[in-house]
Amino acid sequence: MLHKIGCAVGVLLSSLVVPAKAQAPGPTPDYEVPPLSNYVGEYRDKRRVILEAIEAMPPDIDARMAEYDRRIGKLRDDFRVARLAEYKAVNPERIVEHSCTSKSSGGVKNCGWKCTASPSPDHFAAPETVRVDGTNKGTRIDGGAACLKMTVAGKGRNAGVLHVNYRFQPAVVERRLNDETKRLFDIIGTRG
Repeated sequence: MLHKIGCAVGVLLSSLVVPAKAQAPGPTPDYEVPPLSNYVGEYRDKRRVILEAIEAMPPDIDARMAEYDRRIGKLRDDFRVARLAEYKAVNPERIVEHSCTSKSSGGVKNCGWKCTASPSPDHFAAPETVRVDGTNKGTRIDGGAACLKMTVAGKGRNAGVLHVNYRFQPAVVERRLNDETKRLFDIIGTRG
């Protein structure tokens, strides 16, 4: 009897579970590198070419293994160089506008700071990646945020636009390169 009840409950619960829809991956955000899967076919083919070349060598196993390790090491280095270039090319721009208006002819009106945040915790702003069009009463960079200060002296209006190109943090790039190299070479069938 308990078995029948358990089965009935299981059938009821399974009818309530709605399978999640498989979603096609969207476009890569401007702050990320293309997916690692873009490399799989190319590097699988390159590994196949290496294996064919090794098979054509004389049957000395030690020489074959040394040549295989040398060529796979070079292939791994080539991937790291190509992927590093992709990380360096990702510089998403974020913009913030700021203005300050005063109707009084005396004193200085301080309109404070307006900031833009990095697109992800993996990015940072550096002084050389920040520029201001228009009035610049000061900028500051605080980790992932870059800010523009705006004031106006006397009667009038000041306005400026802060442009920030964010970069990947070097430690993040190194960690990702290590992980992605291992994953790619595991996928294509070599020792990571």
